[in-house]
Amino acid sequence: MLRAWNEHNREQWNAGFSDNAELRAPGGVSGSGTEMAGQFYNIWHDGFPDNQCDPVVIGEDGDGGFLDAVFKGNPYRTIKCPIRHCPGHRQAR
Repeated sequence: MLRAWNEHNREQWNAGFSDNAELRAPGGVSGSGTEMAGQFYNIWHDGFPDNQCDPVVIGEDGDGGFLDAVFKGNPYRTIKCPIRHCPGHRQAR
């Protein structure tokens, strides 16, 4: 999954999620399912086209897995979050 993210491969990213997948990000952005996986991808890749993620912890807990990563990128436009528009004006980490 991390490789698909860092290679900016939306199709491969979305293929890695099931209907019950859960996604969470800073700022209260969260949701589940393949549709949310695509929305999550669009939010961050549209706002930070040069972004990359570095893994901190990759693990599993029974039937699923989890990734905790550091996101890095430079904003080029307003980030269109489901909860609000976040102005993109400085580097994110």
